[in-house]
Amino acid sequence: MSWIGDFLENSTHHHHYNTNDGDGASITKSTPGTLYAIKDGNFANKVSTGISETEVATGVWKITMVLTNAFYAIGSDYAIYDDAAVIDTQTVNNAIVNFSIENRTSSKAAIQAAILAIIGITEGGTWTWQKIMKIVVAWTAGNWRVKSTDSTVQELLDAEDGTTVILEQALTRAPGAGSNYRAITVKI
Repeated sequence: MSWIGDFLENSTHHHHYNTNDGDGASITKSTPGTLYAIKDGNFANKVSTGISETEVATGVWKITMVLTNAFYAIGSDYAIYDDAAVIDTQTVNNAIVNFSIENRTSSKAAIQAAILAIIGITEGGTWTWQKIMKIVVAWTAGNWRVKSTDSTVQELLDAEDGTTVILEQALTRAPGAGSNYRAITVKI
């Protein structure tokens, strides 16, 4: 069984899986099973609503999961399994995929607080989610240049316009210690 993601509520998703005979060759099910979604690991809490499958090639199945039924709720984990399919004369129960619905993400406020805690910003200035993400996106994109008036300072440029300096990083050596030192000044 494979993990396929943390999905948004009321979304639709597709996944493919294979059926094989005892020698490993692709084979069509001689009797289709019933696809069930199990909620939060409780096999007594299952439905077949919103799940369908189509054989797209011999032994290759496309599952469509339409997560609009009230059973599919935010904060829950799900497993899809095929119950009592007959493959190569054998009755098979096949666990196919695991997923969740908005159960692996944090709120914007929680992410912002975590980023601020990690980078050590505890007071001073006004930090917004937009300001933090502007810096993170530009930093990740590598939008750096050497400051024209001071070669020991690097400037981080806004990823949107490529010219606005949003942060400066001064690279120096601590006197006598021989270690690198980085002074960062946020310009937005």
